[in-house]
Amino acid sequence: MAIKQNFGKKDVLTHVGTIAAPFSSGVAGGICAPFQILTTQAIKTIFLYLSGTVNVATNNLSAVLANGVHKLLQSIAITVNKKPGAIALNGYTLHVKNLKDHGFTQPFADLASVNLGNGKAFSACFRIDFVTPGYPGGDATMFKPLPGFIYNLEIAFDAVTRLGTPANAGEMTWAAAPTIDVVLHEILDVEKTPNVYNSSYLLTFPLTAISSDFKVPLPYGGKVNEYHLHATDANGLWSNSILNKITLRNGQKEVMRALPNVLHRAIQDSLAGMPAAVAAPTGVYYVDLALNNSFRSVRDTTGMTELQLGLDVAALGTLYVLVNEFRQGADVLGS
Repeated sequence: MAIKQNFGKKDVLTHVGTIAAPFSSGVAGGICAPFQILTTQAIKTIFLYLSGTVNVATNNLSAVLANGVHKLLQSIAITVNKKPGAIALNGYTLHVKNLKDHGFTQPFADLASVNLGNGKAFSACFRIDFVTPGYPGGDATMFKPLPGFIYNLEIAFDAVTRLGTPANAGEMTWAAAPTIDVVLHEILDVEKTPNVYNSSYLLTFPLTAISSDFKVPLPYGGKVNEYHLHATDANGLWSNSILNKITLRNGQKEVMRALPNVLHRAIQDSLAGMPAAVAAPTGVYYVDLALNNSFRSVRDTTGMTELQLGLDVAALGTLYVLVNEFRQGADVLGS
């Protein structure tokens, strides 16, 4: 991959618009209208600022749900001419990716209390990074929209009960339509980028059997820098008790990772330089294949015929796999 720094170029932050949720009352979520990304400049990061209010009537909430504001965004995707692009995840997996990439939690506020009342506020900041944080020459992966293509940001909301548990159904409702402000961090007058892009997309696998070697097939053909594994129990709660051991292998030929649960969680945070206050959340495992944060050390899977996880599964649940890889050439956005 050719790495070229853009020294001397100006960078700007521009508020390019607001996405409004397609509801303003009741309890249900919904799919927002597509938001077109209109720029010809190279994009380092898209910032999303979510904010809104709810009303809680009659009784206090039974509970405020941790990271509810992140889990409220059911899906976040960038499409190209109405086809899947390089970004397809949800609010919580994006929150965890931001934590891993930057070593600190982006600003957010779940509901402040269980107390009933009107206009109870929530908010969260997310970032979709096209540059590669922590990589020398990471600006090489900036995204420069190509002429003649339509790039849309598409977001769906979950129900209001992602934020908290009402004592009785219907006692917590939207006070107004939540909004997402969109801010672009752009580098001006970049004529051409190397057409190398960060791609992050989410896969879902039901864990249907307790097994010492539960096989999960992974896609191959890209240049992978890391996987994030999210393990949830049968009730949909993130848990450290689902997986005993994680192995990543290329067929039977090569074991890339084979670590027990406790060791994996301890070593992953050490390698990532994560302070204890922002260590990997419960049920989350980082499988980092580029340990020295360089483009040359990413795992090229283009020549593989099989790539899979072998999991020691202790309890039934669901595994979410966030694939973070680089795309180039025919796989780039808009090609």
